Amino acid sequence: MTEFQREKLESFIQQASVFYELTSNGDPARIGAFSDSENSLKFKALRTSVLQFLTETYKSDDSFYRGIIANSRNYYKPEVSYLLDTINNVKKDLEAKAKYNIDEIKTIVASYINLERIKKLKELNGKFDFAKLARICEEVNSCYENGNYYAVGMLLRSIIDHVPPIFGFDSFKSVVANYSGSKSFKESMDSLDKSMRKIADSFLHQTIREKEILPVQESIEFKASFDNLISEIIRITEQKANKN
Repeated sequence: MTEFQREKLESFIQQASVFYELTSNGDPARIGAFSDSENSLKFKALRTSVLQFLTETYKSDDSFYRGIIANSRNYYKPEVSYLLDTINNVKKDLEAKAKYNIDEIKTIVASYINLERIKKLKELNGKFDFAKLARICEEVNSCYENGNYYAVGMLLRSIIDHVPPIFGFDSFKSVVANYSGSKSFKESMDSLDKSMRKIADSFLHQTIREKEILPVQESIEFKASFDNLISEIIRITEQKANKN
């Protein structure tokens, strides 16, 4: 279980416990027991957030997750105690999986940049020192695993500013415009330069507003393009080393 998942669950448990206390004498009461519609709406929102967390955390074929979905009628019963029990059971399940190294959790959460690519970067020998690039890639993965999407965007932005000299240029825009790569590579790099750069710039430079929408995984979904970038860096560096 990641620290991000643990904190999320603790927050859910705390919120559900408050609702539990609001029901009469802690009975497994329905949300009709709440004296005001505001608490009823907040409870429904919490229930929806918990289900979204489960969908994002578990593989679709996970037996524990499938059990919850199979009992979805019970899950949507407006009973506080059932939701609280579900959250506590999720916490126990994730702790057990972590203890016994059971690979039931989505591996996508653990890695934004492929670990083999990072390993290759560390092994490269040539004109440039790839230690910083490899370290930034590792920090991207660490932030991504813990749901720190603002940090992921900023780190990705730093990568495209860092690598142009490897391709023989001073800026990433020049790489996109002038590097003699394949058509698909150019299209991927163009996406990073235009779309990803703008998203990261908004993370960095947008001033505070009255209402914010926080980034989610999909906000920084440029994994394939970055894999193309890192792969090309490895390829041309190894090619130059072989010629020498």
